[in-house]
Amino acid sequence: MLLGNFTIAKGVIWAEMENVIFPDNFLNDPEPIIIEGADHYDVCKPKMNFLNPIDELLKLI
Repeated sequence: MLLGNFTIAKGVIWAEMENVIFPDNFLNDPEPIIIEGADHYDVCKPKMNFLNPIDELLKLI
């Protein structure tokens, strides 16, 4: 299967205690960044007192 670079994630962030999705590697995506002590909602909907996911995102852009 021929895939363009647009299909490869620049970064992948997973929660240590993921409870919504099944985290698994996808094709040639980079190794995931694991946010320790976080669950799915902490990573997907960060709060002012927990900005770790935003900090990791800012490193990628």
